[in-house]
Amino acid sequence: MADGCRLSSDVFDVLKSTYQPLRPAISEEELYHRISVTLSTPPQLSVLRVNTLNSTISKAKQQLGKLLDRQNEESGLNLVCENHKHIPDILVTSSNGKQKDILPNAKEVIVDELCGAAILRGADVFACGVLGTPPELVKGEVVSVYADLDGLCKKGFKKHYDGQKYFVGNGIVILARNEIFKKIQPRGVAVKMNNQRYAHPSFAPLDPLIFFPQNLPSTLVAHNLEPSQGDIILDMCAAPGGKTSHAAMLMGNVGRIFAIDKSKSKVKKLEEMCHRLNWSCVRCFAADSTKLCDVSPSSEGIPREDQHPPFQTEVFDKIILDPPCSALGQRPQLQCKTTKSELASFAVYQKKIFHQAVKLLKPGGTLIYSTCTLNVDENENQIAWALETFPELNLIPQKLHLGGTGIAGHNLSEEHCLLVQRFDPCLISITKDCFKSEDFLSVNKDTIGFFIAKFIKSDDITC
Repeated sequence: MADGCRLSSDVFDVLKSTYQPLRPAISEEELYHRISVTLSTPPQLSVLRVNTLNSTISKAKQQLGKLLDRQNEESGLNLVCENHKHIPDILVTSSNGKQKDILPNAKEVIVDELCGAAILRGADVFACGVLGTPPELVKGEVVSVYADLDGLCKKGFKKHYDGQKYFVGNGIVILARNEIFKKIQPRGVAVKMNNQRYAHPSFAPLDPLIFFPQNLPSTLVAHNLEPSQGDIILDMCAAPGGKTSHAAMLMGNVGRIFAIDKSKSKVKKLEEMCHRLNWSCVRCFAADSTKLCDVSPSSEGIPREDQHPPFQTEVFDKIILDPPCSALGQRPQLQCKTTKSELASFAVYQKKIFHQAVKLLKPGGTLIYSTCTLNVDENENQIAWALETFPELNLIPQKLHLGGTGIAGHNLSEEHCLLVQRFDPCLISITKDCFKSEDFLSVNKDTIGFFIAKFIKSDDITC
């Protein structure tokens, strides 16, 4: 298939509408091409957040540097790591990031779409992601890896796959076919990638007690929340736990964080991560964040740190609201098939959680709203709705504002657009003639798409 993310007509219509106020005089065909290519291309820079309670930045940088040196020797790469200029607890790795001209091998391994996207950012192929292989696949063979875009390749497929697929690179077989498709599937690496389309490091060998791979905009959420020791914090949609663990670190593991997710399996993984990292301040619950607020008299008088869902009103000092979203800002992604009705449903669901967040936040408390989508209805228009619906919420400047501003020309005023931050590589690509080339390659711009807003709840209005 041709390079670029396959966008459904509904997704393209939403993005076309989002960028309309700033759209230069380019054709719809060119607009589609720029968005498609940007979304299918991984960021050139990768970010690792360092757990500074277990290591110093300098020691972590030394460990990361040694790993990159080994990978440079093995693969002929030129990977380097640097401190970020403004975010004190992250390290940034960079490469040439250019797409390679790779000749596919005759033998093909088919993986699912998520696995394919992970490979483009430096991952190897784990057994759980393999869908099909040749009937005789032995260790040590060189194979080409393709992502299945149609979702039609059945587990254990052994013929040549003729469906829509995306070539992600070549690798060396670590597990033979009979090992990959056992009744109890192994968890290890099935194919060690040694020739991906993009030059990215593999972080798998690093100590998970110290290093946490995280997209740069996501690391700003906890910093802008500004957690302090003793705070009572709510993370309303916490899985997989990046923002929860970051807040726990920043507050020195002193206080209480209530981490909520609707999925019991995700909550179990979140609990395992917190146990592994010894985050004793975190309590995890499987609950519906649209029904978190308990207004019954029986909930009154319970110490805040001993509560469990549903919670009494106005109990939390700070809240992270990173709700389910359309995820149109994720990179790389190989296709966006979301329908118009599905896109509209996200904003409706987010509003339900927003109502709960405002009730649960105490006067004077801080609320951070974030998404990883480019859709204006889930970002700027959602903030405009919140300000109109909740007069007690005040949109305020963020401590770390490294992204662009909001897109004016929709429902959010120009004044308020200056207070939110939007990371938007597609917008930069669309208006690329207005930017110097080095601007696009900077660590703060070549990211996933992301949006952050910060509110303070006034203490002079009774809800």
